[in-house]
Amino acid sequence: MVALVIAFFAVQAGYHGFTASLPVALVKAGLPDAEIGLIVGVASVVQVPAAFVAGGLIDRFGGPRVLLLGSLSYLGGALLLALPFAEPGAPGAIPYFVAARVLQGIGVSTTTPSAFAIVPGLVARTRVGVGLAQAGAAQNLTMAVFPPLSLFVLDLTGFHGVAALIAAVVAVGALLVVRLERSLLPSTAVIRGGTSSVVAAVRPRWVGFAWRREWALPLLVVVTMTIHWGVVVAYLAQVAEPAGVNVGIFFTADALAVFAFRIPVGWLVDRVPPRPFVLGGLVGTLVSVLLLLLPPSVPLFLVSGFFAGAGGIMVIGPLLMVISHRSTDRVRGSAFAFFYVAMALGNAIGSIGGAPFVAAGGFVVAMSALGVTGLVLSAVLTLIDGGLGHRSGLARVTTPAAGPAE
Repeated sequence: MVALVIAFFAVQAGYHGFTASLPVALVKAGLPDAEIGLIVGVASVVQVPAAFVAGGLIDRFGGPRVLLLGSLSYLGGALLLALPFAEPGAPGAIPYFVAARVLQGIGVSTTTPSAFAIVPGLVARTRVGVGLAQAGAAQNLTMAVFPPLSLFVLDLTGFHGVAALIAAVVAVGALLVVRLERSLLPSTAVIRGGTSSVVAAVRPRWVGFAWRREWALPLLVVVTMTIHWGVVVAYLAQVAEPAGVNVGIFFTADALAVFAFRIPVGWLVDRVPPRPFVLGGLVGTLVSVLLLLLPPSVPLFLVSGFFAGAGGIMVIGPLLMVISHRSTDRVRGSAFAFFYVAMALGNAIGSIGGAPFVAAGGFVVAMSALGVTGLVLSAVLTLIDGGLGHRSGLARVTTPAAGPAE
């Protein structure tokens, strides 16, 4: 687990290193808010089809190989932004930014489900919640470290300096993934009896994603509760920058809260039903969203970011465990890929779908119309799913069917 956590932390810099620095650089270059939102939102749109493909690849070839594929995609995106032609605000630079966001979308939609798909093969079934929390904590630590660091480098060296730094970090991460893959490949026969999705076993089907209908409601909860985050990532910088507030403060507070709560929540959801956590998390996230409707300030961003992180992990952490328990090793890659599709779809709805609302009335209108509505729908769906009231996340104790519904 330690090797996976370190590698995952490093490669995720390929995405979170640009979470704050990219929109801020585009704001400083004078691009319109709606145009910035569309550029930033390209990654979320790409994630949906890319994650479908990633799910089938993980099921067939195993998590480590797909994790390496995503790492190389991140590296390509960072190197593209380091080119002299990718200058914010320069004529003809937008295609470079769009291409880089495409590669970043592919990277995040492959690295995240592949890393999570590796975890159940490394831990006992009764510790899946904690194992997933440990892997997720690496991602959250990346988000805590790299947004403020990238903004510091942006002020110090410019945007190309940020891209060069991120490329170096991702390159190190990719090398760690190669080492991780080599260490896991010989152990296929001993991890979880040789049926783990850590490494691909012999598959009776070609590359293609699987689907189980019991995944539907948890995934819909993820979609609707993530909409607010798409609005935040695409448009919060445009609100913070004119007010002189560092938007990295919000992302750091969010990530630190997630980091602090993730493992305790993972430990608890292995022992108690997930529904109370999910509902409590939705309430915390709503508090964060309502605070962002107020004029920006450093204390407000700190408090709002904390509620966003704590609330988000109380929703995402339990639902990750539920998706894992509602899957078999043979289709778990598809399960986690669909999970990431759900997150990407919610982000796309918030970022791309928020553009007309921002153009019409600004950030407050977009967050009110999309973010608040999404959280209310999430609460309704959480109450509908009967399995969330049981410790395992299953409505009844069953043995899943051997084959996937394709």
